[in-house]
Amino acid sequence: FNMMNNYVWGDIPNEIKALHSIERLDLSGNRLQGKFPSEVRRLTKLKYIKLQHNKMTGSLPIHIGFMQSAIELDISKNKFSGSIPTEINRLSNIRILDFSNNVFTNQFPMIRNLKELRYLHLGSNELSGTVPFSLAETPEVREVYLEKNKLTGTIAPEMETLSKLRIFSAYDNKISGNFPNYMFYSNEELEQVSIQFNSFTGSIPTFAGRLRTLHTLQMHDNDFTGTFPSEWQFMTSLRILHLQNNRMHGSLPPTVNKFPVLKELWISHNDLTGAIPPEFSESNSLEQLYLDHNKLQGQIPPEMSQMAKLETLRLEENAITGSVPDEVCNMKTFQLRFMSMDCVNEITCPDNCCNKCY
Repeated sequence: FNMMNNYVWGDIPNEIKALHSIERLDLSGNRLQGKFPSEVRRLTKLKYIKLQHNKMTGSLPIHIGFMQSAIELDISKNKFSGSIPTEINRLSNIRILDFSNNVFTNQFPMIRNLKELRYLHLGSNELSGTVPFSLAETPEVREVYLEKNKLTGTIAPEMETLSKLRIFSAYDNKISGNFPNYMFYSNEELEQVSIQFNSFTGSIPTFAGRLRTLHTLQMHDNDFTGTFPSEWQFMTSLRILHLQNNRMHGSLPPTVNKFPVLKELWISHNDLTGAIPPEFSESNSLEQLYLDHNKLQGQIPPEMSQMAKLETLRLEENAITGSVPDEVCNMKTFQLRFMSMDCVNEITCPDNCCNKCY
């Protein structure tokens, strides 16, 4: 039964229970209002329920757990509210559960016995409490999205058992404590970790240097300390690395050339010291390099002109001195679009070389 994007409006009628043989109900992308249809529980063969992109309201009924055949339940981008009922744990065949972009409140639900679950999206709600250790009881889960809620507490060590996880997104919450160093230790498929805008503390986790499939690591705007982990050089699929606005110290890693496909390296607003390693010039993929607002010293290596794809270079608010090498300025003729430094006093920047001086 497919009526997606048909400008259907009003409530879902009770007469829907007459469709007792349907396996798919797709009413997404309409203007439906009212509550979750209670009569859906009578559709015992229903496998796919897609109600996203509507204006439905109210709380979810506890009899949502009666939909034993359900494989996909997507009610995202509505205005559902209240608590998420624990009865969802009766959906033993569910693979896709998407409750994102609603107004669900109260404690994060305990997720138990959902052995077939592959995709869990609870982001952009107002859920509180901790990330439950019971998530470890979803051994098949590939993607977990918990961002933009009000979650607190720490990450349970049991989460390291999610060996098939590909995406873990929990940014913009209030999660604190150390991020488990052996999180994802047994994982060989992880592609993205987004935990920015939280309150994590302690040393930057090394992840045991095993995440060879990881392409996006966003840990910025936390309170991480420590130095750049040498173990990360084995993350050879990394494309985006965002670490700005933490309290990292020590020197920049000369092994940045070990990331063969890295495009974005943002480490601004930390306490990094030392000089820019000449080895940075060996990066043939880097497009954005943000090193501003640190305590870097020395001069700009002329070898940086060999970074063939560099488009943005930010070095302001450091203790770098000397002149911008002519070789680096000549990059403005080709790929380099934006360059900012402390060229009011500390650094000499030739005309038409720096886009912005501080």
